[in-house]
Amino acid sequence: CVQVQKTGLSSYIGMLAVLPELQGLGVGSQMLNHAEQHAMSHFLSITAVMTVIARRTELISFYLSRGYQLTGEIESYPVSAGAGVPKCTDLDLSKLVKSLR
Repeated sequence: CVQVQKTGLSSYIGMLAVLPELQGLGVGSQMLNHAEQHAMSHFLSITAVMTVIARRTELISFYLSRGYQLTGEIESYPVSAGAGVPKCTDLDLSKLVKSLR
């Protein structure tokens, strides 16, 4: 699954998830490419924005290899969003951005 949400001239891309048995086979790259294309063609977005749990360095590396850049902005994990109770307390989110033009 993947979420694409218009936010002004950007699109937020989030909730990208691939079944564990399909990871490493290019499925995530294909889904991310499709999400970016959707953002450009349907929302006319010029940038894609996402947040990733800062501790997930392998995910950040994946997005960096796909052209995203760390902005240096850090957000607290949104405990009040109703996504469950985190098992640890240091779940900061790193913001990444990519130009779609």
